[in-house]
Amino acid sequence: MWQDRKNAAVVEAGVATTPPLKKLRVGLSLSRSAFLQSSMELAMKQVEASLEDEYEVWRRQ
Repeated sequence: MWQDRKNAAVVEAGVATTPPLKKLRVGLSLSRSAFLQSSMELAMKQVEASLEDEYEVWRRQ
């Protein structure tokens, strides 16, 4: 008798408590990749500028 109630409670609890589905964060990943791309471009520009400066120093010597 108590097992029937226990099984019924387990079945009801299993049906009633389904976790909500997570939403995909597409915008966050896109903004992160855009940030990484822009930071890489900025780093390349800084490297190119420093190489030009070293060349100018070498040429003046």
